[in-house]
Amino acid sequence: FIIITMRTIDTAKRDKVIQTVLQITMEEGLAALSFDKLAKRAGISSGTPYVYYKDKTDMLSCIYAQVWQGLQEGLQQAIDMGRTPGEMLFFGLRQLAQTLLAHPQEAHFFLSVVNAPEFVTAEALQENSLPSPPLMAVYQEAIARRLMKTDNVAYINAVLFGPLFLILQQHRQSGTPAVMSEVEKVLDLSVSAVLKIR
Repeated sequence: FIIITMRTIDTAKRDKVIQTVLQITMEEGLAALSFDKLAKRAGISSGTPYVYYKDKTDMLSCIYAQVWQGLQEGLQQAIDMGRTPGEMLFFGLRQLAQTLLAHPQEAHFFLSVVNAPEFVTAEALQENSLPSPPLMAVYQEAIARRLMKTDNVAYINAVLFGPLFLILQQHRQSGTPAVMSEVEKVLDLSVSAVLKIR
């Protein structure tokens, strides 16, 4: 969902760089990533990544922004299916979870950056942070209507996203696929935990 392949060779090389970064991150982690390893794995010259990125931090920041944009696909439509703030939150989180499950490499990369933000720039984190604008609008509406148990966005994020990210991480570590029905139960508990009335 991230990569849109164009006909130019430069775009194809950049796409290859991105795909290789995702693969190395999935297999070895962000810390193991280097331009030399990337070039060898992708079958490109060691200078090629520098055509697109200043350094490793710039590269990871740009890819993180692309992954973040991909995670937003279909989010507003999912939120719009809800009639209440609780339904809107649940449908939005479910859409995000479905996207993460459908794209395991991107999901692993995203969660790796969330767990180790020092690998990307502060600007990349600030511009591509939770909650996304569609979810923030739901937060604000629920807070304005005094439906949330807190108006602290950091607390709301922790309760809504922490369990989801944890369950995905546990499945990744155990090598077992996460099942959407299980994820939905976790999301239901998370949404109930932040709202006064569901």
